[in-house]
Amino acid sequence: MPPAFRSLQKHLLKTPGSDREVVEILALVLQHDEEVVLAAVELALKAGVPTKTHIINLLHRLIDGAPMIASTVEAPSALRAVRQCRTL
Repeated sequence: MPPAFRSLQKHLLKTPGSDREVVEILALVLQHDEEVVLAAVELALKAGVPTKTHIINLLHRLIDGAPMIASTVEAPSALRAVRQCRTL
C-alpha cells in the first residue's frame, strides 16, 4: 500500500468507527485510476483535511480538470470585519 494510503489509514483509525470510511476510500480505486485516487489522498493529507468527503471532492476535481486552488473573493466593505480597540 502506498505511503499516502497508510498515512490516511493511520489518521482515520484514530476515530472509532472510521474503519468503514478507510475501506470506502480504498475502494475508490475500483472505480477510478489508482494514481488519481492516490493524488486526491495526498492533496487531502497536505491540506490537513483527510476525510472521505474531501477526498471524493478532490478526486472529482482532478477527473474533471477543475482548478484545485480556490479563487480569492473580495468581500463588500459592508461585510468586512472591523476591529475596534478600547483605550482605558
